[in-house]
Amino acid sequence: MKYNVLDLTMARSRGNIHRIDDNKKMYRLKCRWIGHHIFKLLVRSKSTREFRLIHSPIKAQGNVRYEFGKYFIRNNASKMVDCLCIQNNTKRLRKLWSISAIPRWEDQAVIKDSASMHNHQEHIDKGYGKPYLLVLRANSRLERYDLNTGAPLESLRLFNDTKFNEISQDPERGWLILKSVIHTRPTDSAPSDLLLRFLICKIAPMKMLYHIPIRRSDLEVGTQTVCISNGLLIVQGRRGSIKLYSLDVILDSATESNSRDNIAPNIKILGLGPCLFAINAFQHSLQINESPWIYIKKDSDFECSVKRIVDHKLLGRVNLRSTIDPERVTFLSDDTGRIVAYGKAMQIFKADTEEFRLYEVSNLTEKALFGSECRYTWDRIYKGDISRRR
Repeated sequence: MKYNVLDLTMARSRGNIHRIDDNKKMYRLKCRWIGHHIFKLLVRSKSTREFRLIHSPIKAQGNVRYEFGKYFIRNNASKMVDCLCIQNNTKRLRKLWSISAIPRWEDQAVIKDSASMHNHQEHIDKGYGKPYLLVLRANSRLERYDLNTGAPLESLRLFNDTKFNEISQDPERGWLILKSVIHTRPTDSAPSDLLLRFLICKIAPMKMLYHIPIRRSDLEVGTQTVCISNGLLIVQGRRGSIKLYSLDVILDSATESNSRDNIAPNIKILGLGPCLFAINAFQHSLQINESPWIYIKKDSDFECSVKRIVDHKLLGRVNLRSTIDPERVTFLSDDTGRIVAYGKAMQIFKADTEEFRLYEVSNLTEKALFGSECRYTWDRIYKGDISRRR
């Protein structure tokens, strides 16, 4: 029996896996097999791979963003950001709304699920019960918009005139993490010792929780930048040095004081606590998988190594010369430890704490992928050219 992507996706989302096949084969293999089969149908199967022109070429300034079935494209002529939808009709791009691109969009995020607030009617009335768009602007404001209509829902003033340029999420804690630019010279709001700032906000309802100034004196000499992700403070230093610290330990030992504008408590870091993990990686390129506990680190422009976290034992290496972009070596999101390397030949590796081996390879040439007359390459598709799609 042949399966198509629509049937597989609908069955997985509804939990009706056994209804697709009378012999219940898919039910026994569970959702993990389904996810891998969907991946093969979309990416590897030549018989189901089709590219077609769905719109005349669109010119955009900066990267083209795609989230939740929608493209976000800056229109240079009107100085607006247009939202184009293909979620309900893949045969054409349909414009839903436009929002002013001035002040400049520094970053954006689509919040798809704030389920913890769905039981409160006041939060549902404010639009937290459905997906919405967050826009981080250059004038230090965080704005929330309805994803389907573009109607403004909420606006939050950030810290003074500090410029924030990155949004990340911590779904387990229900946090939004805003990161400022690195301060290179002192100003009235940024003393010489300040490296950067973090603002941690609650996703729903949107409000400030912590303001964390990161000072150079709290870190090692030569620290280049700091990130917060999944409850970890990630410190990047010289020569590819990466060190991980627990954010909970840092906050427990820190002191709080009210800020001048009462936006959020100021967190004064008194110590980073014990280092949980330390490593050197080329260009600070590191990916960690939790099940099994292994990691990928970049050794050079042409090679990545896969190692075990507990003792840094080398499990295997991935040659990057066969890939167009080294960043396309990553863990699959099915919690199996499989690693995929995208390129003209797509390789899938099976990795766990004891072994590393080539699991599957698909030698798809550019001609097989796009057709003999198609002039688009993997690189252009990856960087946001939307004139052709799967």
